[in-house]
Amino acid sequence: MITRQKKGLYLILCLIFILPSFFTFADWLGPQKIVEGTWGKEIGQFYYQFQDTQDAFPRNIGVDKDSNIIIPDEGNKRIYIYTKNGKLLNIIQKPAELSNVDIVFGKWPTTAILLSYNNLIAFPCEYRKIPEGYQPLKQCVIDYRGKITLKAEIAETFAIKDGFIMLKNDKYAQYSLAGQFLKAYDTQPSELGIINERSSGANKIESTVEYPDHIYKVNTAIGKYSRDMFANFYDILFEYKKFESEVQPVICYNVIRVDRCTAEEYMFEPPRSEFAGYSPEEANSPAPRQEVKIAYGEPIVSPLGDLYCWARTKTHYKILKWTWQGPEDAPQSLQISAGLSGLKLNWEKPVKDKETVTGYQILRSPEVCGPFNEVTTVKKDKLSFEDQTIKPPWKYYYVVKAVRDKKVSGDSNKVYMQWK
Repeated sequence: MITRQKKGLYLILCLIFILPSFFTFADWLGPQKIVEGTWGKEIGQFYYQFQDTQDAFPRNIGVDKDSNIIIPDEGNKRIYIYTKNGKLLNIIQKPAELSNVDIVFGKWPTTAILLSYNNLIAFPCEYRKIPEGYQPLKQCVIDYRGKITLKAEIAETFAIKDGFIMLKNDKYAQYSLAGQFLKAYDTQPSELGIINERSSGANKIESTVEYPDHIYKVNTAIGKYSRDMFANFYDILFEYKKFESEVQPVICYNVIRVDRCTAEEYMFEPPRSEFAGYSPEEANSPAPRQEVKIAYGEPIVSPLGDLYCWARTKTHYKILKWTWQGPEDAPQSLQISAGLSGLKLNWEKPVKDKETVTGYQILRSPEVCGPFNEVTTVKKDKLSFEDQTIKPPWKYYYVVKAVRDKKVSGDSNKVYMQWK
């Protein structure tokens, strides 16, 4: 996900105010609690410390292409890896070869970045002290076993589908999944998205973001942006809102989704943080902060198009998930996995009119936007199917439709798997 400087907070405030006139409000299903733990130092707990300007706890989470959840717990000097069902998969400790490296303030891993398509983690691993503080000298990339796969003199790392791009001194370089140098760029590569914005009057902004394979049009300024593995585009905007029940403004987020195939735009509003007066630590502060009742972090988009964020209370830390769904009359929560003799699909019944379903139609395509051709139709009591007609090498996208007599529903969520 790429961060871009805002042109002015007043512009974002105006845009958020008029957003409902532009967008269809999407029904991400949730929230579902995936991970939960208390504050502390034991395994399964998370570090917390009250600080003057910003409390310390795990903020920089990530989700990979397999829906594993990565939580860098800097205070406890470890990285948690949880499965999509919330089971603890692994704990990465600081690699031994970094034992003598000057890590800022003794923490590890500082500002870790999940390279979500590639199941790799990047983080600054060498610094030098400068008058303003510390300057990163090198970036390390590790796998889920904690093994360093690359150590390079760069400042930032960005995930792309088949590798990653690194930046240093305004120069970009692309690397393969194995850490091999591929090519250099003098300007920002289009693989990261090239932004153009223009005002169309009446406080309206029209933006385009250009990638090598597609140009996306968005009716807002661009905040943090990314794409999922189906090439849908996401733009995350924020604003500070003052509510009557709060003493101080609260950060509120909006997620814009642009469908790659239909160009339809959707908007999602995650829940806002809630506070309960002033904490004892803040009572005598010259700029007191309110005590947290429940606070939510900035939403992130997974490669599957689902939304995640952290949430915290006085006693607990949580990871919440909202799942992208198709229309209510379509099958829900379609999933794909490798079966015994092919690709296995599993889904759930529609939310709406499920009692009138007479069957389920399975469709597939080698291209993300189709055309999707029917593989088969199964009976209404079947909520799974294994496609045994595939032959390697293959790359398929699947959707499932609910059949009601001779009528079919809209598409389920889309799934994808490729021969490796």
